[in-house]
Amino acid sequence: RVPHHRLTGHYRSRHESLICFSNHAYYHGSLVTYPSAETRDSAVTFRRVPGVYAKGKSRTNEIEAKAVVAEVVRRLRDPLLNGLSIGVVTLNSEQQRLVEDLLDQERRSDPELERYFGQGAEFPVFVKNLETVQGDERDVILLSVGYGPTDPGAKTMSMNFGPLNRQGGERRLNVAITRATTEVVVFASFDASMVDLTRTSSEAVKDLRNYIDYAARGPVALGEALQSMGGSTGYDSDFEMAVAERLRQFGWTVRTQIGVSKFRIDLGIVHPDAPGRFLAGIECDGATYHSSPSARDRDRVRHIVLENLGWRLLRVWSTAYFLEPDAAVRRLDEGLRLLLDGDRAAIEAEVDTQDGTGTADSSVPSSQESDSRSTPDLVGETEGREQRVVSDRQLAAPLGQHEEGLRVASLFQTPTATPPTQRDLAPDTEFAGESSPASLGGDRFHEPAYRPQLRSIAATIIDTEGPVTFKRLSDRIARAHGFKRTGRQISSAVWAACNRVRAHTATPDGHKVFWPESMQPVSELQFRGFLLEGENREWREVPYPEKIWLVKTIAAAGHDDLSRAVAEAIGIGRVTAQFREEISELFESSTNK
Repeated sequence: RVPHHRLTGHYRSRHESLICFSNHAYYHGSLVTYPSAETRDSAVTFRRVPGVYAKGKSRTNEIEAKAVVAEVVRRLRDPLLNGLSIGVVTLNSEQQRLVEDLLDQERRSDPELERYFGQGAEFPVFVKNLETVQGDERDVILLSVGYGPTDPGAKTMSMNFGPLNRQGGERRLNVAITRATTEVVVFASFDASMVDLTRTSSEAVKDLRNYIDYAARGPVALGEALQSMGGSTGYDSDFEMAVAERLRQFGWTVRTQIGVSKFRIDLGIVHPDAPGRFLAGIECDGATYHSSPSARDRDRVRHIVLENLGWRLLRVWSTAYFLEPDAAVRRLDEGLRLLLDGDRAAIEAEVDTQDGTGTADSSVPSSQESDSRSTPDLVGETEGREQRVVSDRQLAAPLGQHEEGLRVASLFQTPTATPPTQRDLAPDTEFAGESSPASLGGDRFHEPAYRPQLRSIAATIIDTEGPVTFKRLSDRIARAHGFKRTGRQISSAVWAACNRVRAHTATPDGHKVFWPESMQPVSELQFRGFLLEGENREWREVPYPEKIWLVKTIAAAGHDDLSRAVAEAIGIGRVTAQFREEISELFESSTNK
């Protein structure tokens, strides 16, 4: 019950530009600052150097460190500048040690520099990292980012910025950039455009990007950062302001008046896991709503247009809010959390290749065994499409006693299929027939406007190959667009596009199985082999209903070692403990049905 008071007076910075960024990014503009008598726009500057980051090795950027040390030495030798105290801040301890070593070399070669270091100096030059600079103050701060591209001239880089990616990283950054009284110089081996906010959910990384842009372009960049993603501080009405403030109390990041023309979305909720996009838009029945010439425009047309552009919209009515504000905002919060849970479920279900189920790499087909086997002509017709299937009669007999002495495994040893092309995936789209990644929209993959094409591609794969797991579906779509691995962002984009395109069911192995339009979901389905419509698949990609059918059918033949029998039937050369565990679980599930 003790009242909270915030200290709002700021006296350290002799130029408002030194505290301006933090004031708006971290203190919501509440700090009282004082104008400088100087006429320059900003005391924060940017130096880009052609450095490279030694990732996984020394975790340093030697070229950048040498540029920082050269700037320190230049200032100490300049009679007009050496009266200003200097501090160097790095983002990690390895870069700190490298700068210290390089400075020691300069001090040994020029004894005149020694008076600016050690106990003899009133404000000695210091070199500290992000974790240890708390409480320090100097006239000039040189900030060495260190992290950056790992190859000269690279256009992309990792979004790992060490301590900034950890919880509370934005507070560490705020401390680092507010240590100067007179000037800040930011050294980095990249510019703000190389920081891809769709690949990180770290608030500190977003702030670092905006700060670098601010250092490079001045106050105009700060204004754009505040309005990024529609981050205007204006409201269309007091009603919108009330709703926005209540949603912020629930922990949501809210942007207002999204858009640059007459039509605007009232409130945009930033996706907590992907700051580069919105989780949803919220429409209020304010001036924008009432400005539409007809009810059809207000309630239907623009809703459809926005959904086609990738928006997910929620609505709150002013009358409902004024009658029961708590209930109205609670409904919005519940709706937003449902959308967020859906996005996270899509990622958690299938996400990364290395995050698959325990059996993901539990079995390896033996190519040597396949070479010694002949392939019987067992091709079944299913709705006019040829598919390699295994019959009950073949699997019911003990292995080695099939007619013609053939093992079932020989059905599935097939040449590697060629990668899918656009014609294979979406024959009805406007760019059908082209097969390059660019023609498949690889450069537009994450854009909301590209989702209709993704839906068309997903529907084609599901109807042609289904039932199919979401993991295989997202992998096929990713490879067709030129991506070498299926990460969280790609899986999330595929799920957002296709989770409603066809019926899907959750299976006990943690996967989601999508079913063709002409097929109803079933608990068991005849095993169809490892070649479907010219596309190879692996055991880990076989949907659960097919695995259940296969294990149940082979178990009916009465084998002493069921896991070995299944492995031999499908051509697996090595039976691991994980594979045995999976077969055991499948057998228990089949007997409980």
